[in-house]
Amino acid sequence: MSEGTIQPSTGADKIKELYNKFDFAEENLTERDVANELRNILDAEDVRGTKSLRNALDKYENAIEQDRDIYGKRSGEPEVYGERLISELGKFAASQKSAIPRPFGKKGEAGFVDAKLATKPAELYKTFLTSKGDLPKSLFDIVEARGTQTQAMLKQIQFTTRDIEGEINKTLAKTPTKQRGTAEAELREKISAVERGQAAPTTLPENVADVVVQMRRQMDNLSDALIESGVFSEELPVKKNEFGGYDVVGPSPAQRVRENKGAYITRTYERDYNPKFSREELKKRNPKVLVKDESGKASYKGYAEAEKALRDELKKDRPDITEQEIGAELERISQYAKQRMSPSQQVTGLGKDLGITKQRQDIPWYRRYLMGETTDPVANYVISTSRMIELLQTQRMLNSIRSDGLGKYLFERPTGTATEAIAAEGSDTLAPLNGLYADPKLIAALKDVNAVANFNLPAKIYATLNSWVKMGKTVFSVQAQFRNPVANIAIEIANGNPFFIPTASNIGAVTKSVKAIWADWGVPAVQKPEYRQYLKRAISLGIYDNTAFNELRDVIRDAQGFTGEGMEFATKMLEKGFKRAATAPLRGASDTYKANDNFFKLIAWENEIKQLMDGLKITREQAEPMAAEIVKNTRPTYSRVPPLIKKWRQQPFFGNFISWPSEIVRGMFNMAKVSYDQIRTPGMEYYGYKRALLGLAAISGLTYAFGKFGQLISGVILS
Repeated sequence: MSEGTIQPSTGADKIKELYNKFDFAEENLTERDVANELRNILDAEDVRGTKSLRNALDKYENAIEQDRDIYGKRSGEPEVYGERLISELGKFAASQKSAIPRPFGKKGEAGFVDAKLATKPAELYKTFLTSKGDLPKSLFDIVEARGTQTQAMLKQIQFTTRDIEGEINKTLAKTPTKQRGTAEAELREKISAVERGQAAPTTLPENVADVVVQMRRQMDNLSDALIESGVFSEELPVKKNEFGGYDVVGPSPAQRVRENKGAYITRTYERDYNPKFSREELKKRNPKVLVKDESGKASYKGYAEAEKALRDELKKDRPDITEQEIGAELERISQYAKQRMSPSQQVTGLGKDLGITKQRQDIPWYRRYLMGETTDPVANYVISTSRMIELLQTQRMLNSIRSDGLGKYLFERPTGTATEAIAAEGSDTLAPLNGLYADPKLIAALKDVNAVANFNLPAKIYATLNSWVKMGKTVFSVQAQFRNPVANIAIEIANGNPFFIPTASNIGAVTKSVKAIWADWGVPAVQKPEYRQYLKRAISLGIYDNTAFNELRDVIRDAQGFTGEGMEFATKMLEKGFKRAATAPLRGASDTYKANDNFFKLIAWENEIKQLMDGLKITREQAEPMAAEIVKNTRPTYSRVPPLIKKWRQQPFFGNFISWPSEIVRGMFNMAKVSYDQIRTPGMEYYGYKRALLGLAAISGLTYAFGKFGQLISGVILS
């Protein structure tokens, strides 16, 4: 065949093109589609080197035969073998030549297109404009689940904190105003003693004791979970002796934690989590702490005594120290911890914060004071559990990544494109991924998940202004507050769910959704276990508080700095006094905005659950995660916004949430895909056709009509 003509594709080329189609447009091509097309190629042509690929295809087809459910959720076998098939397909594609014959040229001549260049647009699309970016779907699911599981556990901490503060207020309700401060301080001191295992719960009023016991149990359960996940090792510490052997020098870290159950609570300092904390702020507050001297005599001391004690220590260690150096040390010790990080550093959420695993040091009282040691028992509970939860969920995520990826996208030695080590062999923060190799692009994508920049001062000012621009055009905008539910109505109709208003058939679901939101807001009448459990379940599956509003959350993180989900949660929970009162209007507007999205998400989830139970004849427990996946794919969901769109949050030119239109486009494609899948699924045909027909109607005109209606009711008229 002469040069410059189009050469016919071989079977190997077709298989490679099939993999590229799946890998770069995964949300539009299913594993079953890949299997059918691959079978046609292999049956039509004798392609060399496909033994492993054929074996994987046979196993996938056998799994499909044994489980006809198109969602692959009844037995889980099709999903497992489907992932193996795609893995083998990728290995085969990678083994082929990197140069693809093109018209008008051969390698080395003008007109020839190298495979790397030919696939670059597709790679760019995959990296920046798909939900998972460069992460494999299974890995993306693990990372996404880490966030939702963390939020669900933190929500329980919020409920318990609300309970204990409520019981404290009930106990002190009849205390005279003049005696209230002293009585509250004494009660909190007793709570602290019980919390640390230094006193029995019977020393507290019964209503308070019940909640404190629950708080202690939660901390002990988290300790057990940290041991089980591998954070605390069972390995005994040893030291080499004079004879060349080794002696055990203490209990294992896990045993040490077990021995401290019922008493363990982390020591925390305000400088580690409060961006506003400083030496001047501490001096202004001048809190008093009870300190025992060498003779055992106790007395209250404040800022002046703490500063003097530190000065004496510094002068004793260095008699020639200057006043300027002492001042610098006083500033440093009370400085917000994140300010000591270099500009442009990132908080990735991938590594573990192992601070709580370190053995407590014997730090002098005055240094603890100047660092802002937290002494309130409720604050200690919130901070301790928040840090434990974040560490636990990060460890579970790393364990799951290793289990899922070993031999697929993680390797014990450099293999194929997996040429970069995720972390050094001795890395504790990324264990058990330390020493494993992966594709550099995958590592970059993994470390960039939920990354928030630690900006320098000018950039922080810019990010702050950006956050206020977005708040002004969304949360504080009357038009946006009205437009939000109107847009959600159109989305529900497009998804075949016109029954979002209360009717005889869905009044229970509507009522449950409303009461769950009220429970989140702290309405006393609905602080019941059933609504709290329902809310935590919705959060854990990524249904609740996973909306475009989260873009504003990340913009604010850019401006203020980010210390992790747990510490950010703790900081907000512990806001008191003037600051909490001053931010009440913002919280109210934000809660209203989020409630609109959360209500329709819960209604959508209930509707999808009902359809799956009816069509597939499965239980609610089986239907809930399947329905959650459909909702996240067909409704605006912030955790699935493409990486490039998320990065655009840092520009101020789009006042509204840039993730919203992006998610509408993604949702439209997925509505069509879900409709197609349901139409092909026995029992789900009716719901598939309904979604398809109502989706077409919505796209054709309903969105426009509801948009005009939103303008009308908000009083905004466009010329």
